Amino acid sequence: MPNGEVTLVLSDWTKDKNGDKHELPGVSMESTILNIKKLVLKELSMGSREPESILLYMGTVHLENEKLLKEFNKSNRSKLSVNVYDRVDLNLRVKTLQHCGSGGCVCVPLWSFLCRQTINIKISDYKSVRDLKELIADELNDPDRYTAANIKLTFSGSMLFDDSQSLKDVGLKNNSTLTLFVDCLYWKKSAKGSGEGAANKPQGAAAPGEQRDCVGAPSEEAESKKEEREQGAPEGSQDTPKASMSLGSPQA
Repeated sequence: MPNGEVTLVLSDWTKDKNGDKHELPGVSMESTILNIKKLVLKELSMGSREPESILLYMGTVHLENEKLLKEFNKSNRSKLSVNVYDRVDLNLRVKTLQHCGSGGCVCVPLWSFLCRQTINIKISDYKSVRDLKELIADELNDPDRYTAANIKLTFSGSMLFDDSQSLKDVGLKNNSTLTLFVDCLYWKKSAKGSGEGAANKPQGAAAPGEQRDCVGAPSEEAESKKEEREQGAPEGSQDTPKASMSLGSPQA
């Protein structure tokens, strides 16, 4: 075989395949992974599919489309083992959970389970935990408080600490639900721009009115105190509370 060419030993894990073996000889080391995917699809009799619909791995290393094959063959081997997978896009639900404290002293108020927002994320399962955190940070649109570096996620009761881990290795499936820890009384802002809030509100997320219902307890307390003041007012003043309000009298 000419110098600069290798044979790819393919293990086909697409669809209902179970690691079926194929050999693809004469592949140039200067080829991009994207072009190699086209050769792989032809070898596996899937020439009608788009190159982006499959993923190539050498062990646990994902071969990225824009890179050259030689970048993954530093030892100049004449044969390379490559696993072929279907690309799987995941629709994930990320539910906020308000909490107080930090480190080993964290408190989750019971009412916070009634005040959760849902953020819908679409991402491929070969992406990393950090990629997911970056998408969530973009959705929150609050860089002063939430960046990919300080986002805390859990899945199935376990904190996702390893940002380099792939979502597939984490065990995420389509329609999986994760928990995003946010500060107490934090509420995701609506999309920027007038009139865009309702159109861009994620499915399952609370409407602006629901924010007041959830975190507006102080307002309800104020109303209660107001009623108490009215009940304790001099005789006759209770007969015209509405008139007093309509005149715009200042509230205490």
